[in-house]
Amino acid sequence: IDGYEGDLNTLNPSDIETITVLKDAQAAIYGTIGANGVILVTTKKGKKNTPTHLSFNSSYGIQETTRKLPLLNATEYAILLNESYAADGRALPFPDVSGLGIGTNWQDELFSTAPMNSNDISIWGGTENMDYRVSVSDLSQQGIIGNDKSEFDRSTARISLGTNFADWLNFKTSINYTYIERTSFNDFGLASVLFNALNMPSTIPIYGPDGDFFRAPGNLGIEVVNPLQQIANTFNDYNQSWLGGNAGLEAKFAKHFTGTARIGFNSGNDKFKSFTKVVDYGPSKVFNVPRSSVYQSRNTYNNYTFDAFLTYENTFNETHHVTATLGTTVFKDWGNHLDGSGLNVPNNSWEYADILLANGLSDSKTTGSWVWDQRRLSYFTRIQYDYRGKYLASAMLRRDASTKFGPANAVAYFPSATLGWILSDEDFMDNVDYFDMLKFRMSYGILGSDKIGDFRYISQLNGEAMYVLGGLVSGRAIGVLADPNIKWEQSEQFDVGFDMKLLDDKVDITADYFRKTTKDLLIP
Repeated sequence: IDGYEGDLNTLNPSDIETITVLKDAQAAIYGTIGANGVILVTTKKGKKNTPTHLSFNSSYGIQETTRKLPLLNATEYAILLNESYAADGRALPFPDVSGLGIGTNWQDELFSTAPMNSNDISIWGGTENMDYRVSVSDLSQQGIIGNDKSEFDRSTARISLGTNFADWLNFKTSINYTYIERTSFNDFGLASVLFNALNMPSTIPIYGPDGDFFRAPGNLGIEVVNPLQQIANTFNDYNQSWLGGNAGLEAKFAKHFTGTARIGFNSGNDKFKSFTKVVDYGPSKVFNVPRSSVYQSRNTYNNYTFDAFLTYENTFNETHHVTATLGTTVFKDWGNHLDGSGLNVPNNSWEYADILLANGLSDSKTTGSWVWDQRRLSYFTRIQYDYRGKYLASAMLRRDASTKFGPANAVAYFPSATLGWILSDEDFMDNVDYFDMLKFRMSYGILGSDKIGDFRYISQLNGEAMYVLGGLVSGRAIGVLADPNIKWEQSEQFDVGFDMKLLDDKVDITADYFRKTTKDLLIP
């Protein structure tokens, strides 16, 4: 995001100017974060020599599922089950199906329409030497299942500023703050709400004679429960605060040289709490809860990236354009985690769900914590050349070092190169009217990745174990075995293709042949 690693979830879509995808050796300039391609997001800025503008957007919508699975109604299900029992010589489970009717459509009961509301306001403009933009937004969205049990709320505030201190010195910065709050439930896979809705027969009612949720019978399986009862007994809350941004200085000197220094940062924290109340889902169900419990966790995470590079740019004989860049990048990522859980929540209630109030035995309260600190140091150089703007070439070399690997394998080198030919700029294409632009391109490069767990090259006591020391005592053991030879993953990437624009730029056509071969694959 604006040249630095970020999270799209923290952005207001109205603040996005452009999105570009780099999938091949063109992403090599971004180092290890570009090993599997890069999505480049450029945010909106103010415009110089522009009066102040004010923009307000508001939208309200209704969401609903586009499709439900066609399933048997109660009568159809009973007839089919009767046939199965009769073929097996057993007594019919539904001797009289005439009064069953349609029964319970669990999908209809589960899905509902859900509102979504978004508002954003922005102010932008600029003077001769400065541009600015300020925006705030708010998004509120409920889920089509569970409504407020699957709710998402996001508020953002963003400031961007650019100014020229002098003809040779300019400054740019942008700051983004995001607050996210959401609730959720198990909505995918085995024992999820959707799984249970599809496995509950339509012959079973939602509520029993006592007005409470009808408990799923044991013959459906020990993991199938009433999905509406499951939602009603799901309690959790997650919130996240996130502050990110960047700032940079650019200085021009000695006619053809430009020096750039910039820093991007992210700092955030989140809190999560879940409460499991005492509940009976039916006989022998694995999700029955005999004792209430509460779980709480907190995370703090930070990172920064500092870039400093020198650029030389010149044109010789008005035809040969050369750009050379030499620079370095420093990256650091650090943070901490803390969690705890307790049993016997007072009044079996979400309102009292807090570890401090959980009045189970003190030794039933569990805690966990960890910290992390990882770094990368990179040096890079790149040369770009074009002749009359139609023959293009570039070459790049990176030296990356990461603390994810041991001292013997911390450093690796990654070369890459690209070629391009804008055929539509050739003289012999002047009489070809149907091509607005035609470009052939080719790229080759080796990209590195260090996307793996921390300190895999040394043994860690992160496994669980039980020891007999005057009784059973919980302890630690060696977890994943150390691999002192673990090293950079290397992806050899080759791409050849063309870009074409037709009919006054109304039609864009892109075609590619892409090949990627990965060596020393890292598995998280």
